[in-house]
Amino acid sequence: MKKIVVFEYCHSRKQDHPYEFLKEFKGILQIDGYAGYNSIVDKCDITRASCMDHVRRYFEKALYSNAAKAGYALETMQQWYMHEATARNEEYSFEQRLAMRQQYIQESMEKFKNNCIVQISEELPQSLLRKACEYALGQWDGFKPYLSDGRIEISNIRIENIIRPVAIGRNNYMFKGSEEAARRGAIIYSIVATAQLHGKNPREYIKELLTELPKSKNSDIRNFLPY
Repeated sequence: MKKIVVFEYCHSRKQDHPYEFLKEFKGILQIDGYAGYNSIVDKCDITRASCMDHVRRYFEKALYSNAAKAGYALETMQQWYMHEATARNEEYSFEQRLAMRQQYIQESMEKFKNNCIVQISEELPQSLLRKACEYALGQWDGFKPYLSDGRIEISNIRIENIIRPVAIGRNNYMFKGSEEAARRGAIIYSIVATAQLHGKNPREYIKELLTELPKSKNSDIRNFLPY
């Protein structure tokens, strides 16, 4: 499978940038619940997939004030993650992953949703458990792709792990020098992350690119792609 990571440098957080990047994309985009994505998803006619990790974090916050009910929610989600771990470890195909979800997870998720509806009606507005349930229900339509397409993950934690080096880097250096340097940095991040996804040592891979590409023809470039 062609697993590709692309970092895109933007000089601001305006919606114009992700819209420009995604305007030709057609498919499923898995993102967190940040409201800034809403208009972009609508304008680009993209199917949105939600992230269960972000739902889980709200219930983790509620655990200290309502251990029983928040604990039930977390234990239920843990069962879903265990099924996903089995599918990953046993290298299920996309079709097998979907069948597993329909057999072991779909009904449980429906019960979870109904339980959230009940909790919202019983909890006070400032309750952390109620806020967790409201967030979960607000994201619920985004879990339909997860239950209908075996390619979709239960969360976007893999993406968060990929961008973590960038976040760590921000703490180690304040500036890239210039906008052009930042664009080059995004390209390097993209190459490193994509190489890692395909089990390659980024240092050795980049060394090979710098050594062998100058000797090659334009028609040979595809031979150097990580996949």
